[in-house]
Amino acid sequence: MALLSSRKILGLLLIGGAVSCANPATAVEARPSSSAFTDAQYAQPASRAPRDVFPPWEGAGIYAFGPLLLDLNRQRERWVPGRLTPLADCSTDQVFCLTARRGRNDGLVAYAGPRRCADFRVGDRWRSGEVRTAVLARIEAPAGPVRDHLDYHGRQRPSVLYYLGDGSNPGVVYGYAGAGGVVAIYLGLTRHPDLVGEVRRGLDPATLPQQHRFALTTLDRFAPCRERESS
Repeated sequence: MALLSSRKILGLLLIGGAVSCANPATAVEARPSSSAFTDAQYAQPASRAPRDVFPPWEGAGIYAFGPLLLDLNRQRERWVPGRLTPLADCSTDQVFCLTARRGRNDGLVAYAGPRRCADFRVGDRWRSGEVRTAVLARIEAPAGPVRDHLDYHGRQRPSVLYYLGDGSNPGVVYGYAGAGGVVAIYLGLTRHPDLVGEVRRGLDPATLPQQHRFALTTLDRFAPCRERESS
């Protein structure tokens, strides 16, 4: 009789254990809190570097240089009505980078520029993957009527204006104002197919006819470098 009672008790214990394990609420409650935190942590996307190390593009992510529109949200470049080209953000923690020059339907922009400001010299260059940009020329105290098309949007006129470009994209030159970012894009089009080479040889692209020069018309700065923090 005592043996039979022991078996009954053992059976009841086994049945009760199976029911407890099958109960989802019981299983969740029994899970350690550290395990729940780990699951939630792995469910999140990979975190980006801190903002002060890898600052984002400024503003809404839409930049207009005359009819040339760079839309980071839709990831496309629009040059003329009907001409849309995929736009890729190739930035790193060292450079801002955008390119629309991939495949057969190449766009216009292929830009890589610094995140940190410095006294840049001719020949300084930046690269991200296949996108390269170098300092072609620098203009001290960039004033005068040939640069009246530039709009610094209420900011102080820079002491130096740089012209950036690369031979891999010879028809495009960028007017760069350091902490003011890219303030103009110059296009050689069919009349100046090697505009990069001409600027290297001394041409000031600000003297080109209006149909070749396009100032930034949106308020957000495009790829401005950051001044080094004083210690």
